[in-house]
Amino acid sequence: VFVGLQMPGDAVQQLARISMLDMLAEVAAACNPRGIPVIVKRHPKCTSGRVRRALARGVAAGQYKLSTASVHSLIAGSCAVCVVNSSVGAEALLHEKPVYLFGAAEYQHVCYRVEARGEFAKIFRPYELPVPPDTLRRFLHLLRHEYAVDVTDPASAKAYIWRKVLAHAAR
Repeated sequence: VFVGLQMPGDAVQQLARISMLDMLAEVAAACNPRGIPVIVKRHPKCTSGRVRRALARGVAAGQYKLSTASVHSLIAGSCAVCVVNSSVGAEALLHEKPVYLFGAAEYQHVCYRVEARGEFAKIFRPYELPVPPDTLRRFLHLLRHEYAVDVTDPASAKAYIWRKVLAHAAR
């Protein structure tokens, strides 16, 4: 199981149902007895001493291993991916890996959503998507072609958003 961590205190951490360190502890507690390795990648810009110490304790206890490998390699070799809310979760969906989401995200409808502590162990199913693969592919297509905005072209982005607002208001 690949666990992608984020920066403590970043904006999306406000969407967490369970903190990232509690998520990591819960994933390790569920996977270790089953003999499923847990691989953790710390956010490359994270400098938190608290996170460093927590990770060192978990590594020393044999609960998980740390990696600096590419997230794509880590995702490809995993049976599941766990995140609070991260682009890593969206990337895992592109690899058609099951994603366990411990927060809220725009892609949550095709993930296993962990709503409360203790729930991960009850719903964890290695390699099993929560939706049929065709549903996942359709969702990703819609996300890319109907929801995403090209922010590199401000005029086009503004026009796109304006059309969406008008369409919503006309309902």
